[in-house]
Amino acid sequence: MKYGVLSMNEIITKNIARISSSSGATIGTAFVVSSVGHLLTCFHVIEGYDIVKIFFEDDVTPRDAKILTNLCSTEEDVAVLQILPKDMPLTLLGIEWEVNDHVWSYGYQYQKVVSSGYPIIGSISGESKSLSGKPLIVFQETDVQKGLSGAPLFDIRTGKIIGIVNAKLAKGGVGFAIPIKTVLDSWPELLEYIQVERSRAIEDLESLLHMLGYSTQRNKRIENVPLIDLYGEIQTGVTITRSAISCIQSYSQIDDADIKDFIYHILLPLK
Repeated sequence: MKYGVLSMNEIITKNIARISSSSGATIGTAFVVSSVGHLLTCFHVIEGYDIVKIFFEDDVTPRDAKILTNLCSTEEDVAVLQILPKDMPLTLLGIEWEVNDHVWSYGYQYQKVVSSGYPIIGSISGESKSLSGKPLIVFQETDVQKGLSGAPLFDIRTGKIIGIVNAKLAKGGVGFAIPIKTVLDSWPELLEYIQVERSRAIEDLESLLHMLGYSTQRNKRIENVPLIDLYGEIQTGVTITRSAISCIQSYSQIDDADIKDFIYHILLPLK
């Protein structure tokens, strides 16, 4: 399955990172949410640390991560880190989910030495509240381990990150995640990064369609086809091919190299 334009392997190796202390001990997990090097994790993961290191699975050496204290929230248990951006593909963020949706995540268990990644699966059973009264996504039939705090929670049905794994019950195979909506409430500027990347992607897609010989029109309204950002039309002899491109509501970011792959996933052929 593709998550946006990324395969699961690309997400694991390039989007999800291990957080370590200056001594090298694994303390948690983080994941990339902007093309300028922002990562999300849980506040309790980095609490008490002035400096942390970030490792992606393809990294040979660690990357220094700055803790953006002005964007951290103890109440929401959300923390934002920033590193120098380099080869950081991005995934879709979503704010909607349904009970019984299957989910998966990938993170790094807490260890004093380098830890290997650890995948988990589960299904959403509903919503609960944290000790501070904030909403939490509850997922069951899972195996959340210490160190997976800060890992992204993917909804398999939609292919989007819907939360940040942050806790588990001591027994019973139940995990909890902070909804992405909570992150957006505490860090609304994240939407600006999403919109900037979305606008850039539309421009790149339009340029590519022009190269292929299409004439294009933005924001065209077509009956029964929602959210048309870009409409393309090309004529070959007496045949006219029409396509509508929709950058879906929680669309986030895209790398230039993946544009052709992206078009494959969001082209809506019109009769």
